[in-house]
Amino acid sequence: MLPVSDGVLDHRQRMGSSIWEYLWLLAHVTVEGAAGDGKSLGIVEHGNRVPTNRIAADLGRLLLE
Repeated sequence: MLPVSDGVLDHRQRMGSSIWEYLWLLAHVTVEGAAGDGKSLGIVEHGNRVPTNRIAADLGRLLLE
């Protein structure tokens, strides 16, 4: 289960289809911690670079399932 705040719905018109990329990134957070000021920090794929073509391919596969 992904921890998604319902506050994301407040941004739905501005986010458009980028919501899928946002959710992909949330699903691939490997390290979580405090960023200070009561905020949290999520590190995707252990801080390694993630090529955009990988995200696109993963999302494409999910849409075809």
